[in-house]
Amino acid sequence: MQSGRAGRRPGRATLDPAGRGGDDATVNWSYARPWALSVEVALAATALNALVAIPLAYLLARRRFPGRWLLDSALLLPLVLPPTVVGFLLMLLLGKQGLYGWITGASLLFTLKAAVIASAIVSFPLQVLPIRAAFAALPREFDEEARIAGLSAWQRLIHIAIPLARGGILSGLLLGFARALGEFGATLMLLGTSERTRTLPIQIYFDAGITFDYAAAWPAAVALALTSLTVIVVAHKLNWLDAER
Repeated sequence: MQSGRAGRRPGRATLDPAGRGGDDATVNWSYARPWALSVEVALAATALNALVAIPLAYLLARRRFPGRWLLDSALLLPLVLPPTVVGFLLMLLLGKQGLYGWITGASLLFTLKAAVIASAIVSFPLQVLPIRAAFAALPREFDEEARIAGLSAWQRLIHIAIPLARGGILSGLLLGFARALGEFGATLMLLGTSERTRTLPIQIYFDAGITFDYAAAWPAAVALALTSLTVIVVAHKLNWLDAER
């Protein structure tokens, strides 16, 4: 006597990621929503980082102050820490029993806000380092002349440094966006594999690593790799244009 499952195609998932249950539950393989969520998270993380990365990069590139080396070291920490460690620390901070829960009485876990925070932290070094290099390459004479003219530090940043270093700034923003778009480890720990908050990297992991549907996973993996490669090429081109000026 044949089982009722014998008619199922090999490799097709029979999991219900939304938690609805039922033996006949199947996964929707459409990648439109994961793509949209990934872009939304990456754009938000890049914008959030830009508010901090640009002034911080300018400060580090143009000023000497006590403890500068310590701040430099802290900026590199997300590059060397495993994303799962970042995710674990954020779980402690953003959960109901963490700092956020203590202040608000709520939790950010399993929300896109948590994904934005995780992506912002992991991608921050790749965003701030090119911007800092672009500011450091500006001649010191510009600062001196602007200071003599009576411009404040913020005015020098906005009216002189940013326009002159725009190629490096755009390069940093693009690299940060690409890293945030492909973020997986930390966001997986904060979001899980729920279909409602599944970003593209998590969707690829779900298809290839849980349901073993490689046919569904590989086009999205190739698309994500080509997107990242394109961003890197454009970022290098922007840096080259800055060097040529």
